[in-house]
Amino acid sequence: MALEQSLGSASTLPRIRIEPAPSTAGIHALGLTTGLVGLFSAGFFPADSRLLQLGLGCGALWLILVGLLEWRRCSLLGACAFTSYGMFWLSQEAMVLLPASGLGRPPQASSLAAYLAIWAMFSMFMFLGSLRNHRNLAALFGILAVMIVLVAIGKATGNPILEKLAGLIGLAGGVLASFTALDRQVSPAAKPPLQEP
Repeated sequence: MALEQSLGSASTLPRIRIEPAPSTAGIHALGLTTGLVGLFSAGFFPADSRLLQLGLGCGALWLILVGLLEWRRCSLLGACAFTSYGMFWLSQEAMVLLPASGLGRPPQASSLAAYLAIWAMFSMFMFLGSLRNHRNLAALFGILAVMIVLVAIGKATGNPILEKLAGLIGLAGGVLASFTALDRQVSPAAKPPLQEP
């Protein structure tokens, strides 16, 4: 009773409303997918159905859902990044599944390299767009751009060493994304939302 009188009643205490940030889940998804692709590309594990399952579940569906939730929160950067990378994963999986089902041919090395170069450009734009307010995310987008460029050049030239190097860089990007998401998760009030200035 005395403690309640000294603090005031519960109705007079300020209420703090913390909204969950879907961007944290999206950064986790980027970290998981980038790190796992890095492990496969670097040759630590053979590419198998785990990559396909992660790409569809965590890469495509999870990122698209987070992007839509970010759109609802009026976060253009989050909506654009997560929805776009989710669609990237969906298109990557379609490139594997459609030819395996007899629906079309696998892409040629030159067209795959051009496709990846466009995604590297998108990642570079995301890097530039997040550079001022989100340094860790900017670093992640920069790592993604470098990784995708190396994979594109590796596919175009048939150089497996570049793809292995891209895998190691992707693994570093996955670790950075996971630490960024964990940092946002542990202290969400101190982190700015994924919005433009």
